[in-house]
Amino acid sequence: FFSITVKMSLQWQVMFYVLVFEAALVLILAVPLPGFIERVFKENLIRVLKYIGNTHAFKILYWVFFVMVGFMIWSSVQGMEKFRLLKDGAKEKGADPTGTLRLVNSQQMFYHQRNLYISAFVMLLMIVILGYIRFLRKIHDLAHQLKERKSE
Repeated sequence: FFSITVKMSLQWQVMFYVLVFEAALVLILAVPLPGFIERVFKENLIRVLKYIGNTHAFKILYWVFFVMVGFMIWSSVQGMEKFRLLKDGAKEKGADPTGTLRLVNSQQMFYHQRNLYISAFVMLLMIVILGYIRFLRKIHDLAHQLKERKSE
């Protein structure tokens, strides 16, 4: 599972692990858990996420990370465009007798496509997690208000 990250640079390994963490967080938040575990685990998780999400530092870090991921997407698209242009130029010049240039270009194109998918999914999951936390926070607040009204 983790051996696929061997050829990645450090920044892309970090992005991959952020992607795995975000996917696990979405899974934990979205999948219904048994009653006791949900009361103990999910309530505390929502409380912690609610506290962290309301801090000013989190909002700043969220947008800084969002912009960084945007730059990484842009970098991947630029790399894909560069190797697409190299491929088009190689077709015009004639065939590579050994096929080495074509193989290297295909490999680099694959790396840039992989990086694009990783960074795009990280950005997508950032948006999904933020929206889902807001949704859960609103449901949690409404449930708390309902308990207060019932106790009155």
